[in-house]
Amino acid sequence: MKTFLNAAMFFLVSHNIYGFPPYPLTGWPHVNTRSHKDMLNIGIRRAIGQFLLQYNYLEEDVHLFLAVDAFFGDDSDGKEKYYDSIQEIYSNLEKQELLKEAYIHCNGEQILEAHTLLVSRRQRMKEIINEPDYSISLLREYVGKCLYTIQAFYSTTNWVEMDRNKTYRDFGVPGKTLLTVAAGDVDTCSDCDNSGDNKNSCKNNLLVTDVLTSGYHGGQDAVSPQRSSEDTTGKCGFGGSSDVNNGNTTASGGINKDRLDSTYSPHYHSHFKAYLAAEEATFQFLIDSEIGIIKDLTGDVFAKIFNLYKKTKGSFGFAIDVTGSMGDEIEAVIKGCIEIVTTVRGTDNEPADYVLATFSDPESLTTLVLRTENGLEMISALRNLTLYGGGDYPEYSMSGLRKCIEECQNHSTVFVFTDATSKDYLEYDDVTAIAISKNITVDFMLTGGCCRKKRNTYRQKRQTLNSVYDLIAEATGGNIYRISASQITTFLQEVTEERFPSATAIIDVLFMNTSHSNNFQFVADSYVKNIKIVITGTSNTADVDLTNTSGSLIENGEATVLSEIPDKVLITVVETSPGLYNITRKSQIAWEVNITAQTDVDFDYFILEKYENDYLYRISRNPIAGDNYTIEITVYNLLNYSNALSEVILTDNYGSIEYLNITSVSSSYATVALASMQFIAEEYQVSISGIDEHGNTFRRTSSSKIRPVKLKLIVNVPSELIASTSSTIEYTATNYSPNNRTFIVRIGNDRNFVVDMTTATHLISAYGMANGSFNILATSSHKTATIAVSVQEVGSNENLQEETRTIFISSDTPTTCSVTSNTGNCSLTFEDGMCSLYNWFGHSVINFDVSLTSLKGSIGLKIQHTNMSESPLFVNVSGDCCTRSAYLTVIDENNYIAKCYFDLGDPVYRTVKDSESGLSDVGKIAIGVVVGIVVLALLVGANIAIIIYRGGIQPKLDKMKINDWDIDNNDLTVSELEADFQ
Repeated sequence: MKTFLNAAMFFLVSHNIYGFPPYPLTGWPHVNTRSHKDMLNIGIRRAIGQFLLQYNYLEEDVHLFLAVDAFFGDDSDGKEKYYDSIQEIYSNLEKQELLKEAYIHCNGEQILEAHTLLVSRRQRMKEIINEPDYSISLLREYVGKCLYTIQAFYSTTNWVEMDRNKTYRDFGVPGKTLLTVAAGDVDTCSDCDNSGDNKNSCKNNLLVTDVLTSGYHGGQDAVSPQRSSEDTTGKCGFGGSSDVNNGNTTASGGINKDRLDSTYSPHYHSHFKAYLAAEEATFQFLIDSEIGIIKDLTGDVFAKIFNLYKKTKGSFGFAIDVTGSMGDEIEAVIKGCIEIVTTVRGTDNEPADYVLATFSDPESLTTLVLRTENGLEMISALRNLTLYGGGDYPEYSMSGLRKCIEECQNHSTVFVFTDATSKDYLEYDDVTAIAISKNITVDFMLTGGCCRKKRNTYRQKRQTLNSVYDLIAEATGGNIYRISASQITTFLQEVTEERFPSATAIIDVLFMNTSHSNNFQFVADSYVKNIKIVITGTSNTADVDLTNTSGSLIENGEATVLSEIPDKVLITVVETSPGLYNITRKSQIAWEVNITAQTDVDFDYFILEKYENDYLYRISRNPIAGDNYTIEITVYNLLNYSNALSEVILTDNYGSIEYLNITSVSSSYATVALASMQFIAEEYQVSISGIDEHGNTFRRTSSSKIRPVKLKLIVNVPSELIASTSSTIEYTATNYSPNNRTFIVRIGNDRNFVVDMTTATHLISAYGMANGSFNILATSSHKTATIAVSVQEVGSNENLQEETRTIFISSDTPTTCSVTSNTGNCSLTFEDGMCSLYNWFGHSVINFDVSLTSLKGSIGLKIQHTNMSESPLFVNVSGDCCTRSAYLTVIDENNYIAKCYFDLGDPVYRTVKDSESGLSDVGKIAIGVVVGIVVLALLVGANIAIIIYRGGIQPKLDKMKINDWDIDNNDLTVSELEADFQ
């Protein structure tokens, strides 16, 4: 979807824009108000539950709301990734709230445009998945954007009032024709109290029951004409304290149902009906077999959007090259494998067993070293590995891999470690077949410049040999990792978390320099199943003492392992008892201590910034040092009882600690709280603390850090790139430092598209800003591209800010609309009713490659145009000064929407008594003539409207396809409404 705005001709005044709140509110009377986040979470959870049951992801039937828990089981990390996908969708949804285009919110009777927007975005999603490496992130973006508009429809339009508790199944669905929207000259609402003091004043203010309408919101681009002070009817307003033009261009009051507070929502009494309809529509958009995106995206794509990966407890298989050439890497391989085993050993997420096979040269040295269910035995076997054999570069990797696969259980993962190509590569067909038959995934960790140190005499074979590993990985769903020895542990950790059930959280991170105390205490809570302590700075277990809750020294044994790894000591404690533990440093060496645990309880955080509408929105950039922000904490799997979460803890880079008070926020799936903070330091570690159900203190720490900077980067990226057409990426960099600074702005993309320049340097004065742009030329061979714009200070390689966006690439040339002239001036003061005597005129040109399906003007705009089948299309428009804002809307058959805006100045409308008007007799006669003509036109129009309604609209109403519910009682309580719905 692409909208072209002629910014030079039209400027929106910035006003607060309210819809359903983006997130749950606190305090009375808002606490029971339902938000976009509420309906998103409930709608998605129901949809995912139905998906898991319908596509046989579960072994037995469960309630829709319990299906997610049943699917993930002990895999808490997997469930968190599922929640991460919802958070990403929500982040894209909430950003729509800030946009000024009325059709995105279904305001200003822009319902057809909203429908077209949804159809266009659904088509884009179908095109995206045809890309071999399609972007899941972009699909989530489209889902979030679509759901915002769908949910807004039920608050801003009169659908709920017309059809009560039903979803509009045609809205946003390709191939559907919508109900008629009220004509521009039809008054849709009568005046009512917009202040909220008389709560029921607006309950019956709607004048239409058989056509769609929606409220006009001051500050958005759809504005109705000025009405006379004597009028008691008009177009419906959005209503509430944020609707700045309410009662002037619209009837006073409004019809929005966003909140339970009458000062914000004149139709507050229908808030729960709107919420329930919006939540049901969310569910239908995702999973309905007739109108949901599930039928367009396939079950596999749907599962990827929501990170629905089923992990099984198969074997951990290691196939390790032990030839002499591995001398530089074997120590790191052993270390990485031991760390993985110690992480899962003794937990609910431990694999069914462990398999270790080695290979060398000759093939006769291939050995099954061990198959065991005991993690300690595997650790011992790994420590005892020695190098032998080899002599020439290729090794018998297929022989070792086959041996490992044959011993592994079904649904296992095998890691292959080697620095060489395969000598027995002709065996790869048989090896691949065995792996596929057992549903075994094979990952290759290629180290030491594997496949790059062969002599030129083997160059022809080398291409074949290299491809063997790629072919096996691709066939089994694995990956190739060409990494250094130092990266092995990190990659192993990431892969195992993806493939095996896991539940890992960080308890604490501590930096102990030589001047710090040699004792450090931490608490193991009742949610913890085992603990892993990694101490960097020593490789001698004699330097470390660990005592348990009773003060006893913890030593090597069945429940505890102390490992010495280069530069590290690794301690694991299985079946941890809740209580206080103490670590003692016995030598004056600087340490970094990282304490992790197997536990279901973990958290995420987001940084929120307050916008002009007083709502908080998430930011993806680094916060600005010195500014105020709110931290949103989401804690997963914390038992639901009062005061479980106590505080947020921020530790800066100097060790100073801030304890932040929290405000709890209602949530349907997790414990959510907010905490306010002004960021001053260079870096903050985020932790949370609370009390578990047994009275033990619990603490969790995030792996990511907050990094405030003194530079803001705003990047404006087109909603779409057009193939073979240059597009402009604009940016603004603002220096929040008291010093002049020089910055380098860089742009990159993942498609190697041609860019006019890749860097730009700006000297920005203290508290000043700089603007710039890059031009990028997209090709038609891809459907998506990821663009990254980053800023560094000269002399530094560290990114201060970075914005990354994945964008759809369209092969269609969009329709454009440009204003060529605009004559007339409405920047005058008009007495009541006199604005209609002053006219203005404009001209525009529309260019299109495909047929136009719609050309219309805003209310009060008269249009004359050339042949609509020929491009360019020339349009003459005119209007009077009762219209403060005017625009043309063009839609083509590809569902592109283009708009031309006409700036009419800033008129002032003043209401006076007739005796004070100062009109001459001639002026009064002129007005009388105009009024007479208008009355005659209305009478003729009314007769025509009756004929049209009986012949066209009424039959369509009878054929509307809707989804009926059984909630018909206006006086039902909140709990009764929700219970009936469930």
